[in-house]
Amino acid sequence: MKKVKKLKALTPDQNLTALAKCWANESGKKGVIGHHRRKCAKNGFSAECCSYLDGVDAMEHVLNLLIDENISDFGHRRIMLSPYVKLGVGFAAHKKYGNCLVMDFN
Repeated sequence: MKKVKKLKALTPDQNLTALAKCWANESGKKGVIGHHRRKCAKNGFSAECCSYLDGVDAMEHVLNLLIDENISDFGHRRIMLSPYVKLGVGFAAHKKYGNCLVMDFN
């Protein structure tokens, strides 16, 4: 991570936020994890990061994804340090894992 070039700040995007909120709510109510949306739109974003943790705030979710501990390919870190320009965030209670954070990028 020390070798990553400086990135521009992400711009909040209403459409991406709606997509992220939809999936955070749907996955939370159903108690599922991953990226397999059922009722929420499956397109409209280029990349997505989802985190499921109990008893933490959004910043801890972001750090968890950035560190990507016990994830073999560091996919979340790669996405978060890519030159995307827009971001939408959803945060909701999760039936099995306490709460979830969804970040959709373009």
